[in-house]
Amino acid sequence: MPPKKSTSATNPDQPGPKRGRPRKPQPSETEDPAPETEKTENGEDSSAEDKKSVDKPKRGRPPKSKSVEVAAPAPVAAAPTVPAGEPPAKRPRGRPPKPRDPQVEAQKVTGPKRGRGRPRKNQTGMGTNTKKTQATKSDDDVSMEEAEDSKPATILESGHIYFFYRPKVDAKEANAVEDVQRLYFVLKPKHAKAGNAKASAKADASNSRKNRLVVVPRKKLPETHQKARYWGFVRKTAADVKDLASYLDEEKYETKTKGPRTVAPARPAGEGVYAIVEHDHHTHLAYVLTLPKQPGEVQEAFNITKEGSFIISVKNPDTTNPPYAGLSSHQKAHFPSHLRDAFRGRRFIPVDTTEYLDVDNCEILLIGASEDEVVELGSAGEELHKMELEDEEVVTQLGEDNAIFEELRMDKSKHPVDPLHGEWK
Repeated sequence: MPPKKSTSATNPDQPGPKRGRPRKPQPSETEDPAPETEKTENGEDSSAEDKKSVDKPKRGRPPKSKSVEVAAPAPVAAAPTVPAGEPPAKRPRGRPPKPRDPQVEAQKVTGPKRGRGRPRKNQTGMGTNTKKTQATKSDDDVSMEEAEDSKPATILESGHIYFFYRPKVDAKEANAVEDVQRLYFVLKPKHAKAGNAKASAKADASNSRKNRLVVVPRKKLPETHQKARYWGFVRKTAADVKDLASYLDEEKYETKTKGPRTVAPARPAGEGVYAIVEHDHHTHLAYVLTLPKQPGEVQEAFNITKEGSFIISVKNPDTTNPPYAGLSSHQKAHFPSHLRDAFRGRRFIPVDTTEYLDVDNCEILLIGASEDEVVELGSAGEELHKMELEDEEVVTQLGEDNAIFEELRMDKSKHPVDPLHGEWK
């Protein structure tokens, strides 16, 4: 069916109503121009504020103006010429320093100091710093204090020293240090100074001065230039030196796995004089070699030089041992109470009294000192050289090959004497 026509009367010449939001009225060309605005007392347009409130700013980027003139680029300064072979100057970093006003800087220098707390007292007055005055002592005052602290060397004990080495088990002779089982030295005291310690008078009165057989497990003496530290211990002490000979003779024993074993007798490697010296709050074991007159290959292998000095200390038996060194717990030395109390918890102490060395299994520490330490001992070193001259006369009378065995009461036929001449045996 055809659509029904509207029955309302309409004018065909008049357009119908438009759909959507009505448009804003726009000024037409036929309208009269805007009336002139009145100016205020300040000379501003009174309608400017009305336009700002009515007209909204247009969105988007404003069009470029064609009438804007392009500014000419600023002239670039020519780079300074760098002479050939020189690196170019570095560009400074950061902001350039601000120019300072000379008048303001003068006020900062001449004005009062700023800071917190009370002003520092004048050091030349009552508030003088005592620490600074103590630090500015003259060299003469320091040297005098050191001279007062240092004491002259004192000989605690002196006598004869003998060096021996023993080949390894079941070896008839040794041709190098690798073939050596043990290195020994024997201390045979001859003189002991009075006043060694408070208990020394009792020890001398009871005639308890003993000969000692000392073992050096490292099989050589400490190097002097390296300040090496070697551990050792007193293997046996005896009032009669002849009792030590059995520990240097040939030994035979039985084992369950290898049967009978034989240890060759010890060989003499040197003879001389020694002194235990108290010097600069520690003790030294210094010696001068009489035989051989010049150390040979054997002596060099054991670091037995013509003269030697070692810092000697006694180990506290109640302290622990370092790894791979020291005696077991059932082999510790049993010192008397007055010697044990002197440790006061310390691990090592100087040999203030040689009574420590008169106890079996006494552990000691030898530290290599300077090569010229015997000379540096002063009067004690001079006394040691005098003893060496006296011992040389005795050796000459007894004979070089007989002196050691006569003094230690050992059988010469059981101990080869070739090492005394620097030859291995």
